[in-house]
Amino acid sequence: MRIFELHKKNYLGIFALMFLLGCQTFDNFTTYFNTYYNMERLMDKAEDEFDFMAFDVRDIAVYVPDPNLKEREDYSLGPPPFMKDLIITQRQRQAVETKLDSIIIKGSKILAYKSKTDYVEGAIFLMAKSYFYQEEWRPSEIKCSELVDKYPNSDFSPDAHLLFAKNSLIQRNFYTGKIMLSRTVDIAWQKKRYDILSEAFRLQAELSLYEGDKEEALRPYRQAVAQSEDNELAAKWQLELAALLYRIGEFEKAKNEFAKVRNFSPTYEGLFESYLYEAQSYARLKNFEKSNELLTHLEEDSKFEEWMGYTYSGRLTEKRMKADDEEKLEFMENHSDTAFVNNLLISTYNFERGMDFYNSNNYFKAQQYFSKARNQRTPVFKQSSYMFKSLSELRYKVKSADSYLMRLETDTTGTNNDTIRYNTALLYFEAGRIHEELGNIDSVKYYYEKSYKVAPKNMSETSRFLYSYARVIREDDAYKSDSLYEAVADNYAMTEYGRDAMKILGFTDEFIVDTVQELFSSGMKLKKIGDYNFAIKQFYSAYQRFPEHKLAPRSLYNIGWIYERDFINLDSAIFYYSLLIEKYPNSEYAREMMLPLAQMKSLSSGEELPDSLKYKPKYVTKEKEALKGLPNAISTTPNQNNPNLKKPITPDDLINNPNKALEEGENIISKPIEMLKNIDFDKINPLNLFNSDEPETELPPGENQNEKENIPADSTKKK
Repeated sequence: MRIFELHKKNYLGIFALMFLLGCQTFDNFTTYFNTYYNMERLMDKAEDEFDFMAFDVRDIAVYVPDPNLKEREDYSLGPPPFMKDLIITQRQRQAVETKLDSIIIKGSKILAYKSKTDYVEGAIFLMAKSYFYQEEWRPSEIKCSELVDKYPNSDFSPDAHLLFAKNSLIQRNFYTGKIMLSRTVDIAWQKKRYDILSEAFRLQAELSLYEGDKEEALRPYRQAVAQSEDNELAAKWQLELAALLYRIGEFEKAKNEFAKVRNFSPTYEGLFESYLYEAQSYARLKNFEKSNELLTHLEEDSKFEEWMGYTYSGRLTEKRMKADDEEKLEFMENHSDTAFVNNLLISTYNFERGMDFYNSNNYFKAQQYFSKARNQRTPVFKQSSYMFKSLSELRYKVKSADSYLMRLETDTTGTNNDTIRYNTALLYFEAGRIHEELGNIDSVKYYYEKSYKVAPKNMSETSRFLYSYARVIREDDAYKSDSLYEAVADNYAMTEYGRDAMKILGFTDEFIVDTVQELFSSGMKLKKIGDYNFAIKQFYSAYQRFPEHKLAPRSLYNIGWIYERDFINLDSAIFYYSLLIEKYPNSEYAREMMLPLAQMKSLSSGEELPDSLKYKPKYVTKEKEALKGLPNAISTTPNQNNPNLKKPITPDDLINNPNKALEEGENIISKPIEMLKNIDFDKINPLNLFNSDEPETELPPGENQNEKENIPADSTKKK
């Protein structure tokens, strides 16, 4: 009996264990086929779409020995240049946007309802990848962190570490990125994920190059080659180490490292690359005998025949480095354009050839080679496109500016000279800006100085040219730079460049107030003592140098006043009053001068003044009627012939008998009806106002109608 009970308990335990295991298996089964399988399927479709949209990747790697190439692609904002190729753009993901959203939704369901299944780790990683492809770096980083923290030994841990590092680097969080790349290398070695390891090494090297630490960029590859037990992997990393040295211009070391690749077990592509770039390194070191030997070996080996275009690129580089026969080199280039169309390595050769002409200031020839180099997606594609665009714009702007300048020199009419001069100066200035972006400091100084010399000095926009010229010469000639900054602060203080120049020189805001106030006060004092010409000069200087200051319209007003009243020069007065109204239409001075200016223009042209501008008589007498202009208006004087009307109260009555005066006043107030009996309301009908022939005004007695004195509106009102 006891044995039966013992077996019964064992059976119950086994049954419970099988039940629990069965539940776990059932949950895994339903989770996979209902949700996780669809997540994987959607991600595969999305990545297939990305691969389809991406450019084809050649078997032979293309390296460019230009240590400054990355510096020219540097950006202060946004992802670093070496991370841009990893970002999926809006155009690439447009067709699969809903699939990526669906992955996130399905992953959220697994985390919410199936958190005990075996697919939680995969769901988190797929969600992180989906966020990454949608350029949502922070949510992707959070999901990677969640996976790394909760499941450190997961099979997805190396992928999560690498994706975490990518997110950090794209956000320019380089410190965190370095730490995560180091951890990625450790976990990838542990899990034997060599694909992750290679990508981590590459990112470490690119980051070190970006920060200018070349030795640190080489360290992970050397460590990987030393630790690797797989000769094929060792050959791959040795080739990447040699390529890195080749890219940074260390050709002496690069040729030795390329030769070491053949000590391991490289693929056919790796073997060809080791011979090709070793030959390129020898050619750049002027060891043409060795480079010819290696290139001849590649040309004669039939297994490398499919990559003959790359070998021919090596011949072009060898001939370019010899620089002994320009005509033959051009013949070889023409042959390559027809025999090896769209070869990637030949495109990079065209870029280097264009840089040769660019460095020798032959921009036209350089532009032609950059145009050919930008036809293929190579490491120099962006730089070639940028150089071609910059040189095209530079050529157009200089040619246009020279044409304008020649027209100015031959133009005798002087029509629109200031506008043409400013446009010419602007073209020279933009040419200088292009040279500044390209790093040609001597050309920058030349064009900035020329733009200021050509520009009209009375335009506030000229401050930009003078300020820029002062900025670029500051390192070489600080004294001259300070003098130019002072000129900017003096003559263009109200512009943004003038204010910035004052900050550089240590001036305060009071400098502007003191200067404009001094000019205006000087003009007022000169005006009082009768030195009108110098006063006009001071007023105009205040307006010209500080056009945004509140004293500018008042300065123009004073100039117009001097010409009108002191010089009796209506034409000049009209000019400055018109300038006042044009520049400052909302100022009180402009509003005041609207009517007087119209009167002056009519008088100056000899035309008859319209009624709206005619002057009003100076002397006006008050009408005795209660309402002027009304016909037969009732008089305010009591009718003495009315027997019912009592004699009005006089001041004497108020003094002699005040009680009587008060009584009479009370009687008048108490009988309002009687007060209205003597008023004829028909005579004061408002409708008769516009039918009256009675004049509004009349002259004082004894004055002739023709002797009216016409006085213009007073425009001398002081503010």
